[in-house]
Amino acid sequence: MHAHVGQAIEAGAPLLTLHAETRGELDYARGYFARHADIVTVEDAA
Repeated sequence: MHAHVGQAIEAGAPLLTLHAETRGELDYARGYFARHADIVTVEDAA
Protein backbone atom coordinates (compact mmCIF):
# COMPACT_ATOMS: atom_id res chain seq x y z
CA MET A 1 0.00 0.00 0.00
CA HIS A 2 1.24 3.45 -0.89
CA ALA A 3 -1.48 5.25 1.07
CA HIS A 4 -2.81 4.67 4.56
CA VAL A 5 -6.37 4.91 5.90
CA GLY A 6 -7.36 8.54 6.26
CA GLN A 7 -4.35 9.82 4.31
CA ALA A 8 -5.09 12.45 1.66
CA ILE A 9 -3.78 11.58 -1.79
CA GLU A 10 -3.57 13.46 -5.05
CA ALA A 11 -5.52 12.42 -8.14
CA GLY A 12 -3.52 9.92 -10.15
CA ALA A 13 -1.26 8.90 -7.25
CA PRO A 14 -0.74 5.13 -6.91
CA LEU A 15 -2.66 3.45 -4.10
CA LEU A 16 -0.97 0.06 -4.17
CA THR A 17 1.44 -2.13 -6.12
CA LEU A 18 0.79 -5.77 -6.95
CA HIS A 19 3.83 -8.05 -6.99
CA ALA A 20 3.98 -11.54 -8.49
CA GLU A 21 6.64 -14.06 -9.47
CA THR A 22 4.84 -15.21 -12.62
CA ARG A 23 2.46 -13.74 -15.18
CA GLY A 24 -0.19 -16.25 -14.06
CA GLU A 25 0.03 -15.09 -10.44
CA LEU A 26 -0.25 -11.48 -11.56
CA ASP A 27 -3.28 -12.27 -13.72
CA TYR A 28 -4.90 -14.07 -10.77
CA ALA A 29 -4.23 -11.15 -8.41
CA ARG A 30 -5.57 -8.62 -10.90
CA GLY A 31 -8.69 -10.72 -11.48
CA TYR A 32 -9.25 -11.14 -7.74
CA PHE A 33 -8.88 -7.43 -7.20
CA ALA A 34 -11.32 -6.70 -10.05
CA ARG A 35 -13.91 -9.10 -8.58
CA HIS A 36 -13.49 -7.64 -5.09
CA ALA A 37 -13.28 -3.94 -5.89
CA ASP A 38 -14.63 -3.09 -2.43
CA ILE A 39 -11.26 -4.08 -0.91
CA VAL A 40 -10.12 -0.49 -1.49
CA THR A 41 -12.51 2.44 -1.40
CA VAL A 42 -11.76 6.03 -2.27
CA GLU A 43 -13.93 8.82 -0.95
CA ASP A 44 -14.07 12.50 -1.77
CA ALA A 45 -12.83 14.52 1.20
CA ALA A 46 -15.14 17.44 0.38
